[in-house]
Amino acid sequence: MFPSGTAKQRPFRIDAQGRAWGPGVYDMKGGLTALLYALRAHQEARTRTWAETNVSVVFNADEERLSPTSREVIGAEARRAHSVGILEPARQGGEYVMARKGAGTFVLEVTGKAAHAGLQPELGASAIWDLAQKVAALHALTDLDRGTTVNVGTVRGGERPNVIADHAVAEIDLRAWSRAEAEAAIAAMEKICAQPHVAGTTARFSGEVSFPPWPPGLPGTERLLEIMRAAGRDLGVDVRAIKTGGGSDGNHTSAIAPTLDGMGPRGNRAHSAEEFIEVASLLERTKMLALFLDRWAAEFEIGGLPQAK
Repeated sequence: MFPSGTAKQRPFRIDAQGRAWGPGVYDMKGGLTALLYALRAHQEARTRTWAETNVSVVFNADEERLSPTSREVIGAEARRAHSVGILEPARQGGEYVMARKGAGTFVLEVTGKAAHAGLQPELGASAIWDLAQKVAALHALTDLDRGTTVNVGTVRGGERPNVIADHAVAEIDLRAWSRAEAEAAIAAMEKICAQPHVAGTTARFSGEVSFPPWPPGLPGTERLLEIMRAAGRDLGVDVRAIKTGGGSDGNHTSAIAPTLDGMGPRGNRAHSAEEFIEVASLLERTKMLALFLDRWAAEFEIGGLPQAK
């Protein structure tokens, strides 16, 4: 997520206010740390959970790119699993995650015709001008009431200011709460991209929803939350869960096995130079996870967890 050398420029540190800083410390090295120490606690205590429960751990290095190479491994492990925990960071208020929007990335490429912008502009067909009008229409598809968002995040095109641009590209992010909403938005995007605004230009639209929607209210997720709340009561922690627009590998696993997300520590400003975690929450989340695993193992023994459909 960060360029090579970022960790050297911004090395890990803990300040006087009890915050730890560094690239990826919140999203999601903090969660991985909590997991490793929770498992170590079980190992050192020689708990029944450690001795008799099979816990499969997947470290995924390409989730920020929508898990193109790890998706099959994650799916295979989820199909073998009783349930799944995702060590993405907690939300800002410490909430766990019980549902996520579907997420997809799309590319719009417009081809035009180059010409000298001063001498013979009439001979050109500006790919940038056509793309710009399509971008405005794409952004207009956002419907905050439905929770569907369309964002053109990058635009590239042209070579020099005195040349009519013969090529332009936009990268588009789509988020939606349901497959039906995502399909409707994709159909609308295809219609917008197929409509030429500048004579002599052509467009090509491609992409897919890589993270399927994880809808709220799945019974398996609700039961995992109950188990986590029980662990929280033992530790004096109020456990809350919310739905969020950000995607994770929980989008994939929730369609296969009951899933709970956001098990990492509290913090803020993911993906930025101001990214941090609250150090105290790292210990709290480690304890919560260790106790959750104990209670989860007992639940598994009696077979009381509903499976995803």
